[in-house]
Amino acid sequence: MRWTAALIILVAVALYGMATGYGLLFRLAYVLGGVLLVSWVWSRFSLRGVEVELAQATRETEVGGWAEERLRVRNTSPLPKTWVEVQDQTDLPGHRGGKVVGLPQRDFRAWKLRTQCLQRGKFTLGPFTVASGDPFGLFRYSRTLGPRHPLLVYPKTVPLPHFELPPGELAGEARLRRRAPQVTPNAVTVREYIQGDSFNRVHWLTTARMGQLMVKEFELDPASNVWIVLDLQQDVHAGDPPENTEEYAVTLAASLARKYLDLNRGVGFIAYGAEAHVLKPERGAGQLQQVLQALAEAKAQGTLPLSTVLTQEGQSFGMHSAIIVITASTYSDWGRLLGGLARRGVRTAAVLLDVSSFGRRDIAVPAITAQLLGAGVVTYVVRQGDKLSDSLQPAGFSGTAPTSPEPVEARA
Repeated sequence: MRWTAALIILVAVALYGMATGYGLLFRLAYVLGGVLLVSWVWSRFSLRGVEVELAQATRETEVGGWAEERLRVRNTSPLPKTWVEVQDQTDLPGHRGGKVVGLPQRDFRAWKLRTQCLQRGKFTLGPFTVASGDPFGLFRYSRTLGPRHPLLVYPKTVPLPHFELPPGELAGEARLRRRAPQVTPNAVTVREYIQGDSFNRVHWLTTARMGQLMVKEFELDPASNVWIVLDLQQDVHAGDPPENTEEYAVTLAASLARKYLDLNRGVGFIAYGAEAHVLKPERGAGQLQQVLQALAEAKAQGTLPLSTVLTQEGQSFGMHSAIIVITASTYSDWGRLLGGLARRGVRTAAVLLDVSSFGRRDIAVPAITAQLLGAGVVTYVVRQGDKLSDSLQPAGFSGTAPTSPEPVEARA
C-alpha cells in the first residue's frame, strides 16, 4: 500500500538525518510524518455522512432481459468528498457496476446500471462496498452501505406453435356435462337467482331484459388440465451450462406452461430436483408466475428417477387430463409407465433430450424413442443446437426403427 512506502521513506529520512545531523532532513521527516497523520485522520472521516440509496431496482426479469438499478450516493456532510468508489456486491453473473465519483458538500450523484441477465435463478442487488480516502491516496477506508434487493430471473420462454398434444376422446373444447360450483371459463346458460349465489355470477344484460336477477351457470372443461412433468434427476442430465440438457428442459417446461395457460388450460407442474415442486392445475397469470418461479430456482440435483416420480404422482393423472414429460433419461421403466397411462386414456407426450448430442455417449436414444412411439406416446426429440420453436413439430421424430442393436430392456 502507498502508506507503507511513505512510512518507509519517513523512517529512512529520519535515520539518515540522525546519522548525518543534517537539519533539513529532520524538517522533511516532520513534514512526512504530519502528512501521514493528517491523511490517516482524513481517511477515517472520509465516509462520514455518505449514504447509498437504491432508488429503483428490477425485481423480476427473464433470461436475456435486463436488470436495472438506479443508484443514488449522497453526501450529507458539510465537507466535500474528493473521491468515493462504489462497488455492487451483487451475485448476479456478468454485473459490472463500479464507479468513482466526487461529492460536493450536501450534494448527491445518481446513475443507472444495466446488466443483461444470462442465467436464471434468485440473485440479490446490493449491498454496496463504498470506499474513500485521503487526497494523496495513501490510506483507503471502506464500508458496506445500502440495502439488499432480491432479483428473480425467470427462464426464457419461446413460442411453440407446432407442439401438439395427441387427440383424445374429449377434445380441448369439449365439455363434461356437469355443473361446476366455481366460476370457470365455460358459461353455458343462465337461470334465476337463488339465495346464496355470488353476485359475480349475475348476468346483468339478461337481468335487465327479464326484469329479475339471472345468474350464469358454468360447466367443467375436463380436457383443460395439462400436467408438465420435468425430470430433474441429476444422473440423467449432460452438458455444460448454458448449453446443457437441464437448461433446455427448463426452457421447454416454461414455454409449454405459457403456451397452455395462454390457451386458458389448467396447467399443473411436477419437478423433483434439489427441492420438490408440485403445483396443482390452475389457470391464469398467477399460475404462470408460480411455475416460472419454481423453474427459476430448479436445479437438476434430484435423486428420484422419473419412474418413481410418475408412480408417486400417478393418481393425479385422470382420463380427461394430458401429461407432458420432459426428460433426458433413456431408461425404459418410465417409458413403460407412460405407455400404461396412454392405454388408460391419458393423453401423453414426451419431449426427449438427446443426451448424445450434449456430449454423453448414449446409444439408447433411438430405442426409448421407438418404445414410446410403439406405446402410443407422441414423442419429440430435441438435440443440442436445435431451435426449439422449429424442432418441436408434430412430426418431431420420424418414428424410424432404432438403429442401435441394444434392446431397450437392457437399460432397465
